[in-house]
Amino acid sequence: MKDTSRNGFTTTSEEQSERSRSFVVRAQSQQIPSFVRTEHAQKKGFTIVELLVVVSIIAILSTIVMVNISSAREKARDAQRIAEIEQIALALETFRQTYGHFPCEVADADCPGQTVDANFGTTGVIGEAIYGGEYSGITTLLSEFLSSVPHDPLGPGDSQYKYYYDGNQWCGGQAKNQAVLAVIKMEDEEKGNADDTICDSWGGEGGIGGAGSYMIVLGPTSDYE
Repeated sequence: MKDTSRNGFTTTSEEQSERSRSFVVRAQSQQIPSFVRTEHAQKKGFTIVELLVVVSIIAILSTIVMVNISSAREKARDAQRIAEIEQIALALETFRQTYGHFPCEVADADCPGQTVDANFGTTGVIGEAIYGGEYSGITTLLSEFLSSVPHDPLGPGDSQYKYYYDGNQWCGGQAKNQAVLAVIKMEDEEKGNADDTICDSWGGEGGIGGAGSYMIVLGPTSDYE
């Protein structure tokens, strides 16, 4: 069967059907397969499970970082404590060379050159105000040899962390009492050395000599005793 098109060409119905089928095949070949479209759509975002995994990993990493930062700060403060207490010890040695004795708990005739009691109110806290905003005598005496008398990095006012001077410390195993200097407590208690000095035991004034105390035994209380 023949058919004449509007442009003057004559075609059969079979030819027209073949052309139609070819057009449909070409059109279908140009379409994106459904499974491709589905996969593409799935990749547009994260699932809830994926987001929860990411959040959990971030939380764990943040915790690790914060713990490491905290540990590093503690180590830095302990290093500062040792450096400052040794600086104070040098100043007290200079005091001894100047006056012939370490600061006495009570300023009397046996302690020439000393005008105030080292342990004001029976306390020898260094570098921070105590009773009524006053400083201990040892802080006043140290100010002659230090431009700035240090205090514990966590002070002033912390009940556990302080620097302390005892001008008449009972020192177990020694015939004579000793002048001692102490970091009352180190944050890393393993850095305490209270068991590694010449004193077998301590009198305990001010909490010195306990777990985590860092001690410096300066020498006999006074050359005049």
